[in-house]
Amino acid sequence: MNKLWLTLVLLAAAVIASPGALASDNPFVGTWKLNPARSHYAGWTYTMKQKPDGTIHLVDGSVAYDFKLDGKDYPTIADRTTSWTKTGDSTYSTTLKAGGKVLSHSERVLSADGKTMTVTITGTHQDGSSFRVVETFQKTAGGAGLDGTWKDTRTVVHNQDTMVVSSTMPGTMRVEYGASKTVAEGKLDGSPIKVTGPIAPPGATGTWKMPDAHTLDYTHAIQDKITSQGSEKISADGKTLTDTNWDPAAPTEKTVAVWEKN
Repeated sequence: MNKLWLTLVLLAAAVIASPGALASDNPFVGTWKLNPARSHYAGWTYTMKQKPDGTIHLVDGSVAYDFKLDGKDYPTIADRTTSWTKTGDSTYSTTLKAGGKVLSHSERVLSADGKTMTVTITGTHQDGSSFRVVETFQKTAGGAGLDGTWKDTRTVVHNQDTMVVSSTMPGTMRVEYGASKTVAEGKLDGSPIKVTGPIAPPGATGTWKMPDAHTLDYTHAIQDKITSQGSEKISADGKTLTDTNWDPAAPTEKTVAVWEKN
């Protein structure tokens, strides 16, 4: 499972207004566009450990699973599966699926010294638009090939997503992503809010709480297991929303998405 992919398309981000605010005065309401150039997705790590029988155990924060380089589908979390194939001496191909439907393809290339891995992720969003993400990892520990601890040192997102936020009554919010067609709607009383959409994992939920009118603290969960949490802050001029996100299993490894109001 790719952490960036999980963050971008599996769960809706939570952007909620203060319970006492009128919808018309809510600074979060409106259409927001992701600015990849101002965002920062690098800094997280994951590990892969090869067992004697060829099985590879991957740990990516709160998500862990086993797979082999045989092109078969292996379960990861909820209805997600992954398949890996070694296509050359230092190249690997990976396919991520949801409920049997392909979500993305990844091509991994190891450097000659085996210390750098470049991952190119491509696919088609639910709205028909294509996407491309390129990540560069450095090996910080481990053996040969994929085996070891890998740190994401650079991530480049080549596409922009759009997020539409609306509110029909105080203390509630509806959030919809244009690319993935993921929707979340509910209250900010800390109770689970269902996340829906064509590729939302079964059992996807979120919780929303606001410490002040311009800040939102949230969690994302799949089948009652928290996979990420974070905080969103809106700028004083109301034109920028900064979302800082992290896996509870790795709280120091934070990613930042910056959204700008249209």
